[in-house]
Amino acid sequence: MYYYDIALARVHTGGKFYTYKFQLALKAGSIVYVHYGDKVVLGVIINKVKKPNFKVKDIFKDSNIVLPECSLKLLSWMFDFYIDDIGQITQLFLPLSIEP
Repeated sequence: MYYYDIALARVHTGGKFYTYKFQLALKAGSIVYVHYGDKVVLGVIINKVKKPNFKVKDIFKDSNIVLPECSLKLLSWMFDFYIDDIGQITQLFLPLSIEP
């Protein structure tokens, strides 16, 4: 099992990432579908992490879309530079053709 920190899009998450798990190895920048509350939302994998000591939900589905490395670097820079919600920033990097 693999564990990932994910930046959720279109969801007010403040300044934090959420940890989810998946049975396959995925790359940083992969766009995935996850359960958040009673909704399925899109997220971007930020990095792989060690197994946490709390219960973790599964990634619902991989979209098979990976952001280019330069986009992932810009996304990371924007998280650090702008005092804004991570969900709003992440939304800017999703392809228009992908829907939750």
